[in-house]
Amino acid sequence: MTNLLTALAAGTCKVAHVGHSHTEGMNENWFGATQYELRKRLMRQAFPSVTFNHCNFGIGGATIAHFADRADTTGVVSTNTSVVTIKPFYRPANSPSRYRPSWIDDAGTFNGATTNGKSWRNYVLAFAPDVVFLQFDLNDSSVSLAAFKASYQDVIDDFNIHADWSAKRPSLVLVISPTCVTDQVATRKIFLAIRELARVNNLPLIDCARVYDILTTGYDPMTRQVSAEAYFRYDGTYNSAVTFNLNT
Repeated sequence: MTNLLTALAAGTCKVAHVGHSHTEGMNENWFGATQYELRKRLMRQAFPSVTFNHCNFGIGGATIAHFADRADTTGVVSTNTSVVTIKPFYRPANSPSRYRPSWIDDAGTFNGATTNGKSWRNYVLAFAPDVVFLQFDLNDSSVSLAAFKASYQDVIDDFNIHADWSAKRPSLVLVISPTCVTDQVATRKIFLAIRELARVNNLPLIDCARVYDILTTGYDPMTRQVSAEAYFRYDGTYNSAVTFNLNT
């Protein structure tokens, strides 16, 4: 976290937020509740004297393999909606699926939505962030766990080792999304893999899934303990829907 701490001490910090729809946002009503906006507010509160310049590099539906691809194939970004490829938040005015440009930093000095043909990773490289929040998990359950871990480790190694980042190697923070998907079993295995990747790479982790589980069920997936309060709703009535299996 050296670069992040150095930037905070200097009073200016560039922050890149990379991930799926929880980072990007989906529509006008949901944008203010994205992980991107939440992190922005929390960082302002924690460091009121620091001038932050954030850029939302989220792409809804994306996987870690998209970002890991540096060969300009599956990870190529285009603002042309006729191109069958992943695209940033930018959409024409008549598009029903997005409502504002993304990939434009707060300072208005970087606009990644105006150039086609780069790999996703290279847009982030051009922004030269001090810290990168990395959030991929909910769309990755269709690939093998081994493939997911390999792609994720490749991304970590890219930030930490690749010469492209040597001029300004950003600090990296991993993020796990809340547990709000249909395929709970496969996704929870992804969460476990990210926790292990954070541990072995000595990286900070924002574990939203763990907090989500504790708040909604009382079960802590890390300590494997259950809170008695989980059996009662906020209004004090008994919540019979809460069940646990401590043997799994």
